Amino acid sequence: MTIYRAADLKKALIGALAADAPIRVDLSRVTELDTAGVQLLVLARHIADDRKKELVFLAPSEAVRAVLQLLNLDRQLGTR
Repeated sequence: MTIYRAADLKKALIGALAADAPIRVDLSRVTELDTAGVQLLVLARHIADDRKKELVFLAPSEAVRAVLQLLNLDRQLGTR
């Protein structure tokens, strides 16, 4: 989840958040996470919260876990 994929991922996440179903995002295969990726996760969390939608980030890879813990965002984003 880097700046090189952020636009495509944003479109997919925003589209998913427009649907009625709960959203589950599997982060287990993410090998890189930069600030663009972090911003995307935070944006998705804010949109989901504003719309009172269930959004769960599942199985964060070690790369994701390390960045989110460094930024103190793991609890805020509700990663499992």
